[in-house]
Amino acid sequence: MSQSKPEEVREKRAPKGEIKFQIQLTEEQKLVKRGVYEKDVSIVLGKFGSGKTAVAAQIALDLLFKKKISKIYITRPIDFSSTGYLTGDADSKMMFHIFPIKQNFYASYRKDKIDELFKDGTIQVVPIDYMKGYTFADSCTIVDEFEDISFKDFELILTRLGKDSKLIFTGSEEQTNVNSSCISKIKCLEKFDLVNYHVLTSQHRNEDITKILNYIKENGK
Repeated sequence: MSQSKPEEVREKRAPKGEIKFQIQLTEEQKLVKRGVYEKDVSIVLGKFGSGKTAVAAQIALDLLFKKKISKIYITRPIDFSSTGYLTGDADSKMMFHIFPIKQNFYASYRKDKIDELFKDGTIQVVPIDYMKGYTFADSCTIVDEFEDISFKDFELILTRLGKDSKLIFTGSEEQTNVNSSCISKIKCLEKFDLVNYHVLTSQHRNEDITKILNYIKENGK
């Protein structure tokens, strides 16, 4: 008797129809999602509040619930110098660092289910500093705030990508806090057909923020 391949088994177990998420994607976010399904490496840029992390979180959950992957990894630049001042065990301290991503998971789907996925290890946090030797297989990895990583770290993360996996970099050039940012170097990928590259323009936070900041730029001393 012939045995089903892992891909076939995963496809058979996948739920029918669309997953019912708690937030609806905009048209430009839908383009990002379509691109993630088509290509393994995605770069999603945009100003603050443009929904970069939100769309990445929802796409990762969509892939997971549809059995396209079996694990979600999340990472972002972490300043470990401040970690020792936080309360709790090592896992609790790491949660402070990745809370913005976790918040977007909560916004997309039921909190109890998201907490369960973290607890059973389906969603894991992988600090960039400890990433050597990893292979991200059968998974979706979200690299949040990647504007604050060096090209060396970008290369390290990129070369972890294994088979049947997706890698989503989200970042904002305007919010770069380091001199060694990889952003200027990776911009050439916008025209490269192996990369799903998008710049989001919509605003998902309070509309007055931009007006206030613009006023300060024009009138502040």
